[in-house]
Amino acid sequence: MYKQIDLIANVTDPEIYAIVIMDGASWHNEDISADSPNVSMIKLPPYSPELNPIDQVRGWMRQHHLVDRSFKGYDDIVNSVCDTWN
Repeated sequence: MYKQIDLIANVTDPEIYAIVIMDGASWHNEDISADSPNVSMIKLPPYSPELNPIDQVRGWMRQHHLVDRSFKGYDDIVNSVCDTWN
């Protein structure tokens, strides 16, 4: 079975170089390796959300639009997040 990195390498043109940036999630562990000539990985240091821009977006969305709310279901959550994002 392919790892995600293998999938990225397979769909990336061999003449293009891809970089995968991973945060400190528990599933981003050391046994993930890229044995590909066109893909490299950069693992962010632990406890450094300032280096991961999407963490800043999620935090802002939670603090300003999605805090202290209850949702009717999955679709309501998705619609609220999409409205906030837009």
